[in-house]
Amino acid sequence: MVDKRLLIIGVAIVGGAVAGYLLLSRFRRVAAQQPQQQSVQPSQPSQQTPSSSSSPSQSPPSQQSPSQQPPSQSPSQQPSQQPSQSPSKKTYETRITISPPPKAYVNESFGVMGSLLAVVDGSTNPLVGETVEVYVDGQKVLTTTTGGNGIFDIDLTINSVGTHTIVARYPGKETADAVYKPSEASASVVVVARSGTVM
Repeated sequence: MVDKRLLIIGVAIVGGAVAGYLLLSRFRRVAAQQPQQQSVQPSQPSQQTPSSSSSPSQSPPSQQSPSQQPPSQSPSQQPSQQPSQSPSKKTYETRITISPPPKAYVNESFGVMGSLLAVVDGSTNPLVGETVEVYVDGQKVLTTTTGGNGIFDIDLTINSVGTHTIVARYPGKETADAVYKPSEASASVVVVARSGTVM
């Protein structure tokens, strides 16, 4: 009887030990699985970081504000355009004179003098080297050039008797800094035949 009790006690002790071992091994398995779950949780914030990168995508609107600054450069360009404007040219009146003789003979040359002046600040200054056109009875007969003191001297010949109109015309001129207005003057000459000349 004693031996059977001891055997039963021994079996119970062994069974308890086996059960304890099984419980301990199960507890270790559960404990081993919990760190894996916790290790997965830190990995989840790493997946949320791309969503946080969407917030920098809102930064481009801040970059658009510098693009709106170029209109502020337009006022700086306006002062640079103002000095480029050239000053207005001065305009001068001109005076031309012509002095034919009171009488000339038909088919004979006679001299005609004249002058060309510019009015500057109320005074007259000669225009040298300027072109003057000469007309007789509305027809252009020659072109001459003013010399020293703005004087021109020409020779004309008229082939018909009577009173004729001689016109000296200055067409005007524009230079880099001045404008000279055109002008003209007219005078009459009586053309006659010499005595004894058959017309």
